[in-house]
Amino acid sequence: MSGQSQGVMEDVSEMLKVVVGCTDGNKLMERNNAFKLMVMALKEETMATIRVLNTKIEELKGELTLYRTIMDRRVSSVTLNIKVDVLKPKECAGA
Repeated sequence: MSGQSQGVMEDVSEMLKVVVGCTDGNKLMERNNAFKLMVMALKEETMATIRVLNTKIEELKGELTLYRTIMDRRVSSVTLNIKVDVLKPKECAGA
């Protein structure tokens, strides 16, 4: 490697150490494992929230069905009870 590329590689290596915050593989593995545990915990929490929301959605769908049925019955009973006055035609004179 040329001196310039060697310097770039050293710079990248130093930046990686700063970003990762450790110089040995054990600390990196520990951080990776901790990160995996956090992701798993968040995933479980998200799944629990989704289950609760799905349960609530099903309850609301049931209520909506009930209210629609009630409203349909009310509308049907109102339309059946409407009396319409129909005018009788006048008899034609002179026919």
